[in-house]
Amino acid sequence: MDNDPAMDVIVFSLLDEAVWASWPPASEAVKLGPSDAVIYMMRDFLAQCDLAEGFALRKANKG
Repeated sequence: MDNDPAMDVIVFSLLDEAVWASWPPASEAVKLGPSDAVIYMMRDFLAQCDLAEGFALRKANKG
């Protein structure tokens, strides 16, 4: 993203059982989907990130 730290922020909102994402300087939020589905996918994404980080650390420690 941009070099301005304020531009690197994504804001997630919950409205009417749906998750929305917005970021400056966008004027409109983007509907990501039903909250239960988005929360599930966010948790899955974070778990994959944790797993990848663990693999990277093991590889760095072996090298």
